[in-house]
Amino acid sequence: MIVGKVAQILDDSLIVLNVGARDGVKVGMRMVVFEEGEEVRDPETQKSLGRVRLVKGMIEVVHVQEAMSQATGAQETPQPGGTVLSEKMVKENIYFGLVSKAHRMNVMREEMVGRKSSGPIRVGDGVREVS
Repeated sequence: MIVGKVAQILDDSLIVLNVGARDGVKVGMRMVVFEEGEEVRDPETQKSLGRVRLVKGMIEVVHVQEAMSQATGAQETPQPGGTVLSEKMVKENIYFGLVSKAHRMNVMREEMVGRKSSGPIRVGDGVREVS
């Protein structure tokens, strides 16, 4: 799996990534842009489970060089406000297109932490291959 970062923003339709041909990037490859959110701990052991990844958008690689690549926005994008990104959800394309069909669950409202807004794509945001 290819993982990198946004290295530069050329304009509102083209960004530069710090991964390229030497990393296995190919034209047409789809990636997700994300921001690292808050740390989550196991409720039983209190050990860190890692950080929540907040999706900022989907991109598609349009040009590849040895050490970098250029990407533009892909058609499928997450709903406004940012959401939790699961590798399984992205690989199986579960998240995109199904958000409006999600049903509310019976959860303890007092334990809800809320979703942090992920905001716009910035230099330094993570990118990860989705297919």
